[in-house]
Amino acid sequence: MSTCALPHAFISRMRESLQEEYEEFEDVLEGEAISSIRLHPVKAKGVENQLPLISSNVPWHPHAYYLRERPTFTLDPFYHAGTYYVQEAASMMLYQMCEFKDAVTILDLCAAPGGKSTLLAGAMPEGSFLVSNEVIANRTKILAENMSRWGNPATLILQNDPVAFQAMAEFFDYLIVDAPCSGEGLFRKDPQSRERWSESAVEACAARQKRILADALPSLKPGGYLIYSTCTFSPEENEEIIRWLLRSFPKELTLAPVPGLEKFGSIPLSLEGEAYAAYRCMPHKLQGEGLFISRLRKKGNTEAFSWIIPRPAKMDKTTSAFLATHTLPPSHLAAEVFQDKLFLRHPAHAQFHKKPFRIKANGLYAGKIHRMDVAPSHELALSEILRKDILPMWELTYEQAISYLRKEEIRIPPPKDKGWLLITYQGQALGWAKAVGKRSRNHFPVNWRIKKHTYRQ
Repeated sequence: MSTCALPHAFISRMRESLQEEYEEFEDVLEGEAISSIRLHPVKAKGVENQLPLISSNVPWHPHAYYLRERPTFTLDPFYHAGTYYVQEAASMMLYQMCEFKDAVTILDLCAAPGGKSTLLAGAMPEGSFLVSNEVIANRTKILAENMSRWGNPATLILQNDPVAFQAMAEFFDYLIVDAPCSGEGLFRKDPQSRERWSESAVEACAARQKRILADALPSLKPGGYLIYSTCTFSPEENEEIIRWLLRSFPKELTLAPVPGLEKFGSIPLSLEGEAYAAYRCMPHKLQGEGLFISRLRKKGNTEAFSWIIPRPAKMDKTTSAFLATHTLPPSHLAAEVFQDKLFLRHPAHAQFHKKPFRIKANGLYAGKIHRMDVAPSHELALSEILRKDILPMWELTYEQAISYLRKEEIRIPPPKDKGWLLITYQGQALGWAKAVGKRSRNHFPVNWRIKKHTYRQ
């Protein structure tokens, strides 16, 4: 139960909108929030039975589950391994809006903390390329950490205002705009958001949403899709934004209805005479928080771009051997060496190097090259292309895993050879340790370490 009362103006607006359904809506809003997770499609195969808190499937996503209760995720090694992502269930409705067949280029414009980006990275076909952007610096750090944990190397993380993407005219097949909003859909999950809400905030958010969309729209290819969503119930930030788009860009945009989502409990909306032009997810109608989502298409067609894979960089025997034993790189990634660092990158990365972009994470940083060795990176340990079949590994108990994640020294059996060990928990990679004599050095990133001093119950 929330200790923050619903704003009076919000109650008035929702009573007028919902009529006789309002009391049911308020009862649900004052209840307990629902917890849900989405499993990694590669890492989590066969792990479902090892996650005892799972209760039932989220019906609109094939790898998503509700939890019986919300655990302390910080104390779960599976969380640190990127085996799953904690995401509000309704926001996963994005999965139903995407029609991925061949490789695509995607821009997640307002990406932090990473829920929709990890969903997209887990669903896009091989050869695809995802740009995750966030303009706010501290939120970009959270985004980068979550994307590293998820482990898809065909990604790029940027910190730019939306207007910067006008430099990438007609580049993206999908433009995802989960716009900053007044947050009414978070009133159950985040009661403090009630205190920040006001009708003037709704108006300010609507104005900002229009600017964001107008600035980013030139980056969408003809024939490409714009998916717009918010976590608010306000028509000014939802239906009226779609109508504004259609009026402001009549020669460019048309509605792209997605029939069928009503079977999940979402409410289909008709706009400009088109049925199923948008959907509203309401917490008293389905197991999730508030969401509005709509899909539009940019008129015209463009041919699919065929990426030219650059020739592999010249590497010494040590680096070449490291790649062969540590990675299973998809055919669309190329290895690059920059100074003493080894990267695996999608060829689309090069398109952003001479543009006005602030790059925060550029593909997969695989390791640091030394004279006789390559020190594997933490990002590589969490990558979905990590080769685990021949790597020396050490499997930890739960208590050992928590100690490792606290960056404490862990005692390991004497290895056959000194060197790097992949640290795992129930088969899931957590990071690296280096065997030095009878000791081991814990190489879990210091800024990611667990600071709690308890174990899960």
